[in-house]
Amino acid sequence: MDTLKNYWKNNAQCVGPRATVYINGKQWKSDGILITRVEVSSSIAGEASTCLVEVGWPAVEMTKGKIKLESDFAEAKVGAKLEVKLGYCVDEELKLESVFKGFVSAFDLELRNEGKVFLTVQGMDAKMWMMVNRKTELKKDKRKYSMVVQEICGDYSSKLEGQVVDIKGEVEFKRDIYQRNESDYEFLTRISKLTGAVFFINLGKLYFISPSKNKSPKFKITPGPEIYNLKLSTSVWGIPKSVEVVSIDSQDFENTISAQATSSDNIGDGKSASSLTNNISKENKIMIIDNTVSSVNEASFLAEAVYNRRELNFVEVTLETVGYPKAGLGMGVSLENFGHPIDNDYIIAGIKHYCDYENVKYITQFLLKANRMTPQNNSFI
Repeated sequence: MDTLKNYWKNNAQCVGPRATVYINGKQWKSDGILITRVEVSSSIAGEASTCLVEVGWPAVEMTKGKIKLESDFAEAKVGAKLEVKLGYCVDEELKLESVFKGFVSAFDLELRNEGKVFLTVQGMDAKMWMMVNRKTELKKDKRKYSMVVQEICGDYSSKLEGQVVDIKGEVEFKRDIYQRNESDYEFLTRISKLTGAVFFINLGKLYFISPSKNKSPKFKITPGPEIYNLKLSTSVWGIPKSVEVVSIDSQDFENTISAQATSSDNIGDGKSASSLTNNISKENKIMIIDNTVSSVNEASFLAEAVYNRRELNFVEVTLETVGYPKAGLGMGVSLENFGHPIDNDYIIAGIKHYCDYENVKYITQFLLKANRMTPQNNSFI
């Protein structure tokens, strides 16, 4: 298993951070420009991944009062494909990993009074193209949400580098599936909430998966100088003892279909929120009335989805480390040798990369999530 410590020893202690930018597949290597800042932000929460690249011209030639930029700046037009790689220079060799693939969504060109010019390029993943349409239509002959997701992804195949659609325990619904005056982005976001799946794009590939899909740890983090800050937060707010979905026949109010969920698909080891305190009792119940539900299997699937989403908010770790470009959204990661309650397996729910050339600094911020925890002792209320 890869470790952050080994990566830091082999790479980050070397010369310094480096970044490369690709516009429509071509590396931007213009003479006379400097990449001064890179920021990348991504999350499994549903919003689009974003990127900001700031480049500067320290010496600008003015010809007849006009700015003359010796660069391929024209290639950075809005809508162009944008890729950013981050990493380090090791023994005069660049060791970089792609941290963002998307499209130029906007740019700002700034001329400062000291004669310097700065270009700020903003990028967004393929979700930006899914946000602009709005339609109402029946998804004919598609009784599983995964089939609907795959169909929509197919409409954006030229803007995606593939798809992974895997909804655990999915059932076939008897009801019609409608997109109701929604953009494709809004529709997929609604489906993700209904099914308990997470919906994100990582390096151009769309993922619509159950949170536990990739929970097996891919790398390990242990205490050391490569860790700048770590904070564990736990909260039982909003976590129920059970979730019940009930459907009532409008023609016969005594005829009901119902199912209940009392546990989630575990991420991490230890105890669930409801098992750590007696105050989450049977009174802490979420009941959902959904008269479109036609079977116990449907009700059970929907109840489990709600429970999974609620319980995933139980444990969060925010972690700031030396720049680590190899991490990916939804990936499993293990924290070890910090002691309980920190030691556990988590999934990466958010990543932020920040590279500042002026201060020779590259850091990565992680948001990690788990729904199980092993406390230091059992003296919880």
